[in-house]
Amino acid sequence: MAPFRWPETRHDLALAKEVAQYMPEKPQEWDDIAKRLTEVFSTEVKQVELKGRGCRERMDRILDRYKEEDAKALKRSGTEEEFTELNQLCEDILAFRRDTAELKRKEEEDRKKGEEMRKAAVERLAKHRSDKSVSESDSSDSAGSDSDHSTATKGRPKKKTKRRCSKMSAMEMLANKYSQKAEFKKEELDVRRMQLEFAKEKNAAEAEERRKKMQLCGMCTVACAANFTFAA
Repeated sequence: MAPFRWPETRHDLALAKEVAQYMPEKPQEWDDIAKRLTEVFSTEVKQVELKGRGCRERMDRILDRYKEEDAKALKRSGTEEEFTELNQLCEDILAFRRDTAELKRKEEEDRKKGEEMRKAAVERLAKHRSDKSVSESDSSDSAGSDSDHSTATKGRPKKKTKRRCSKMSAMEMLANKYSQKAEFKKEELDVRRMQLEFAKEKNAAEAEERRKKMQLCGMCTVACAANFTFAA
């Protein structure tokens, strides 16, 4: 069976409607669109078979033409209504893709920042342990003199010393701060993800509404033509 050539604007429009409604990303999602369009485009006289990859590449070409404002190449043999609707669908798809790319970019930046924070914390912890080992070594060298001093001062009331926060406590506070910041970023990305899902559902609803309007316009055109023929 020969590959589908997308001969008319209505075929591009049908593809754009499917993409605007489902916003496919994975190969399986494109294959599902290809199966649905295969049923729509096939007739008793001519059977066609679309592939997911072919649909994706065709949609990319349509969007490239739209971005280049090549109206003549995009319009081809379609009607003005088809051309206008196709333009709007292209804008919806590109807007969704831009938002998705921005979300992924922020997630990658946050992931890298988190790794840098963890690496810095580990390095500070290692330095703290190293300093502590040196301090303990110095303390053992002066144990003799300390014991003599303890004997001389034995019996005297000990002064209460105020315990200071250790470096470890400061590091834990810093780690908690980074953890809270990362959690806030995660919540922010979750909200953005929900907004994209809402936009996807909105695009699907608008695409369905445009389809119904186009069907209604087609029915009105047929009715007007029939009335004109009857009057003549």
